[in-house]
Amino acid sequence: MNAVDTNEFYREVTKAISSSLKIDFALQRLVAYLRTVMPADELFLGLYDSKGGANRIIASASKTGGEILDKVVPLSKEAVESIEGILMSTAAPIAFIVRDLDANPVGRVMTAALKRNAHSTLSKILEIEGKQVATLVITTEGTERFTREHAQLLDVVNDPLSIAVSNALHFQELVRIKDLLEDDNRLLRNEMHRLVGDEVVGAQFGLRGVMDLVRMVAPLDSSVLLLGETGSGKGVIGNAIHRLSAWHRKPFIKVNCGAIPASLIDSELFGHKRGAFTGAIAQRRGFF
Repeated sequence: MNAVDTNEFYREVTKAISSSLKIDFALQRLVAYLRTVMPADELFLGLYDSKGGANRIIASASKTGGEILDKVVPLSKEAVESIEGILMSTAAPIAFIVRDLDANPVGRVMTAALKRNAHSTLSKILEIEGKQVATLVITTEGTERFTREHAQLLDVVNDPLSIAVSNALHFQELVRIKDLLEDDNRLLRNEMHRLVGDEVVGAQFGLRGVMDLVRMVAPLDSSVLLLGETGSGKGVIGNAIHRLSAWHRKPFIKVNCGAIPASLIDSELFGHKRGAFTGAIAQRRGFF
């Protein structure tokens, strides 16, 4: 193997793993670079769950693409003891080569779970300030493919790998929580709708003419102007039109434009990019 410039390796690995908050994309770019300096057919990113006695495979990547897996692999007692022994080491974990997967308790379990044949494996426990972030595993076909020099290169990039992977995993968790909140919000709206119902009070009496107009305009692809004093029920009628329209499964967003300063109305309605104007310290989604 030709000698690898450590500084260049550090820069390229940092650039690859920090290129995306989507961990599968970042791992794909990382494996593409690693293949130029060492054997690397496939990468796996895992997290050891000490309470559950299992490994959670978070993502994988190869030259053909990356994939989010989120696969939980129960470990044998022997495998748990092996991992705990490494984590309890007083020294910071260094990258290590598994030369015989069949003889390694963790290797046997993971190889069977991932349905991989015997191969060479190089593993690196990523940590920040002594706290485990994840484990990066590099695999390649054949035996005795990795050297001590390969392991030392991974040790050099512990910090950028750990920070980038930690950020990506936090981002992934935020996206998951956001999706859960959206589901909860949708269920809550449906439940409120079930309890409150669609009935407009007075629809069969004083507001009968108004409801006739609502049913007339609701199916149309046209803007509707509702006029009335404060408290007269414009929002209620707006809801009724939305419920009867072809877009009733889509969000109905109410905006009080009178409460928005004239200088900010375009930003509030359509959003803005960070730095678009003084005070725009972050990107903001608009109502539209």
